[in-house]
Amino acid sequence: MKLGTPGLTENQASIEQSSYDFIVKNSNLFPSTDRSKVIGLVDKSITTKHLNKNLSLYLNKFVQIRGDIIDIEDDNTAAGTMAVVYI
Repeated sequence: MKLGTPGLTENQASIEQSSYDFIVKNSNLFPSTDRSKVIGLVDKSITTKHLNKNLSLYLNKFVQIRGDIIDIEDDNTAAGTMAVVYI
């Protein structure tokens, strides 16, 4: 992401402190090779309704989104392929 972020954000990237702290606390999961460790941290009580209402409450959690894929867009960037999935 170091390579792609400047191109995607015009050098204005930022991250909320709670998200940063979560990533630092769980740095062994980025990237993760053990799916079971990540699955164990997923808060299954959070739904898209929660995220749409107030995303900032969930910036320090893993969530699982389920649904039908409506569309996928991808683009080649300096960092590799960037994909946006509409669910």
